[in-house]
Amino acid sequence: MLWRMNLICVSLAVGSFAMLAVAYLAWSIRREHARNTRMAEVAGYIRTATRAFIKRQYMTIAFFMALMLVPLSVFEWRVAVAFVFGAVLSLLAAFIGLCVAVEANVRTANAAELSPAKAFALAFSGGAVMGLSVVGLSLLGVRVMCSCGGECADSQHGRIVSGEGFCLGVQRGSCYGAFSCRLKPAGCRNTLSIL
Repeated sequence: MLWRMNLICVSLAVGSFAMLAVAYLAWSIRREHARNTRMAEVAGYIRTATRAFIKRQYMTIAFFMALMLVPLSVFEWRVAVAFVFGAVLSLLAAFIGLCVAVEANVRTANAAELSPAKAFALAFSGGAVMGLSVVGLSLLGVRVMCSCGGECADSQHGRIVSGEGFCLGVQRGSCYGAFSCRLKPAGCRNTLSIL
């Protein structure tokens, strides 16, 4: 039982650290200025197009999620709740990644005129935000799904059922979402069997 508590603490610590790193990297990217007015103008167009894309994409995802939610609710309510929770976290990771990528792109282009090393560092930070947000939100989400709801947390069956719904939600959100990194259901199942 002690090793299980250690895993809980490690997953919470790593997930929290990843999200703190995301916040720091996003702040450090926003701190850089896009000094070229033409680049800033183009970035504004890209930002507007990104918002329109996200709005349209998430409306489509919500429609398909509602279609999937009906049979899941009939099957078991815990699966349906976990499904929605997983999809929301997946879409949140995509939103964070897209917003930071747009900001990083214009700053990287501007920095490339001054120093290739600085441009590389900005581009790397922009990409790291996406990966770290997926890892951080996934770890925190799996931990929440394993510890919420008395019966769910007390039985291995309850954790697996909720975990399967969570993994399905994460996968559906990422399949329709605008990013390729996602928590794999098999990896989620392995994590749930350990926790």
